[in-house]
Amino acid sequence: MKHGLLLIDKPKGMTSHSLVNKVRKILGTKAVGHAGTLDPIASGLMVLLVGEGTKLSQYMMSQDKGYEVEILWGKTTDTFDRDGEVLSERDVNLSEERVREVLNLFQGTLSLQVPYFSAMKINGRKLYEMARNKEVFTPPYKEMHFYGVQLLSHEGAITKVSVKCSKGSYVRSWVHEMGQKLGCGAIIHELRRVESSPYHVRQAVTLEDLQAGQGESSFIPLVEALPHWKTLSVKGKDARLLRNGQISHDLFQKLIVEQKQANQRQETIGIKITSQEGRELLSILEARPFKGLKIKRVFNVPV
Repeated sequence: MKHGLLLIDKPKGMTSHSLVNKVRKILGTKAVGHAGTLDPIASGLMVLLVGEGTKLSQYMMSQDKGYEVEILWGKTTDTFDRDGEVLSERDVNLSEERVREVLNLFQGTLSLQVPYFSAMKINGRKLYEMARNKEVFTPPYKEMHFYGVQLLSHEGAITKVSVKCSKGSYVRSWVHEMGQKLGCGAIIHELRRVESSPYHVRQAVTLEDLQAGQGESSFIPLVEALPHWKTLSVKGKDARLLRNGQISHDLFQKLIVEQKQANQRQETIGIKITSQEGRELLSILEARPFKGLKIKRVFNVPV
């Protein structure tokens, strides 16, 4: 059985849950998770976690995402996208200059209202459940970060852009608020995720090709995940103790620099520990500010 990440190009119209179930059947294992869902309206990159790779969920979900978004101006719906109930509709013909102005305004850290139809919870209840029941409530506002916005094309009421955003940012909210700013309304007409840092949809396999036995290059071995992290190789006693949830004195000494950096920066630093040959990911450690090293994950993969 393989352990690691599978980069797959989700087709439009399919739920993320259905995609994961199909991949489980193809791979012959229930040990398949994901590092972030996509709405049925959206297509593009999903990072699936396979086998021991499911232990990386927390770290993969925290990565920034990149999208190509087709915006339809002059329309509003209750879901902020084309699949929702239409609330208003009008003819618009925006100039490219006005579009560029609003795109420039909506970059950086923004406080935006979460969509009514979202999985965020209020008092333990998901917003989309409350919205479907026609309950009266006000979705909370939250900080979202959008950057790297590029105008790809614009004609009349349709604008296509590329944008990157931080974890927990709602592209639907971003588009909706721009429509409110222009006074005409706006919804997502098409959405495609092209990046889940550090991976790109160009690296992904389609469901059809995966079923046909292809996609070897779209599988990222466990040891190659989180390539931007500090990596340290160990052997012998250090490796044996790690497998049993302990950090040896020698390993602690080797990571003094990372601990000092965590203290100075006041932020946690993640560290990958691999076997001496670099063929196996043994563990993930965290150097925490003024709290020392902590083992967060131990991986059990036969070599």
